[in-house]
Amino acid sequence: MIPYRVLDVAPDATDEIVRAAWKRGMIAHHPDKAVGLGLSAEGVAAEARRASAINAAFEAVMLERRAYLGAA
Repeated sequence: MIPYRVLDVAPDATDEIVRAAWKRGMIAHHPDKAVGLGLSAEGVAAEARRASAINAAFEAVMLERRAYLGAA
């Protein structure tokens, strides 16, 4: 449930919606963007942690879905 919360999507969201949420999150929180905006080192580190959490959530959701399809 937590990965869906990180991506801000419902568990029954389609793969396309999940992927779009991941992409939105990465565009908003990518560390390179933070550097470009002139954020402090702490701000860049915070954005890097957020981007990492978004990537991990996306991977967890997709692995869960692949495992579910494999079990069917």
